Amino acid sequence: MKENLFISICVGSALCATLVSCDSKPQPMRVSTIKLQATTLTLEVGEKRILTATVLPMNAENKAVSWKSDDESIAEVSSLGEVTPIAAGTTTITAITADGEKTASCTVTVTVEEEDEQNEEQKDLEEEVKGIQPVPVSEISDEIVTFFENHLPVFSGGKSDCFFVNDKENKSLMINSIDEFKKIISSIELPTINFDTYTLIVGQYWTHGGGFYVSSQRMTIESSRVNLNLIVKRREGAYPAVAIPRPLYCWGLYPKLSEKSIINITVTYEN
Repeated sequence: MKENLFISICVGSALCATLVSCDSKPQPMRVSTIKLQATTLTLEVGEKRILTATVLPMNAENKAVSWKSDDESIAEVSSLGEVTPIAAGTTTITAITADGEKTASCTVTVTVEEEDEQNEEQKDLEEEVKGIQPVPVSEISDEIVTFFENHLPVFSGGKSDCFFVNDKENKSLMINSIDEFKKIISSIELPTINFDTYTLIVGQYWTHGGGFYVSSQRMTIESSRVNLNLIVKRREGAYPAVAIPRPLYCWGLYPKLSEKSIINITVTYEN
């Protein structure tokens, strides 16, 4: 009896163990941590570097990683961890696991070569001196050019029949729409100007005599005003300057400018 009972218990235990083993399912291996091959990185604008993320444990089921930059104006990072520097400064690039949102970060410092900085400063200075140039006459339609040739005298001494009539002051107009143009001139057929792209500038400056003309012009923009800068020459063979003021006119199509009033005209006389 004892012997049979012992056998029965043993067989029952083996069967029970077998049943438990058949019912259990293996659990997926979860991510415990993430590491980057570098925690600091220094790059120059123009360089690129790939950050490599290691997700642990190595047999983790979901090893997907996403990337982000705290300041994309300094450095951007792709979905593959490629870092692209944009401008000088410091930002943090972070790798984030899809499983558990574990994170690892790298501090990225972006530098600009000193020579590049000097070149940018020189370029800004040159642009400031050069100013904004009008569209070359050769690129403007004959309709527009002919209109201004007919209604704005080229040389000082003549009078415009439609602009600044009876106006004795130095003055300029910034025209940004056809409606603004029509308010100034309503009795003459106007040329077709694309005001979505261009701003029309028309100026009057009183010189000390006749025979002067505008050889070039440019626009400089300050925070509170726009300046029209004219380079003026005297026509060969013109009478010597006299103390009688004469109006000098100019016009130009400029790349679209914001709604600002031109409050200053400066003139440089050249021989």
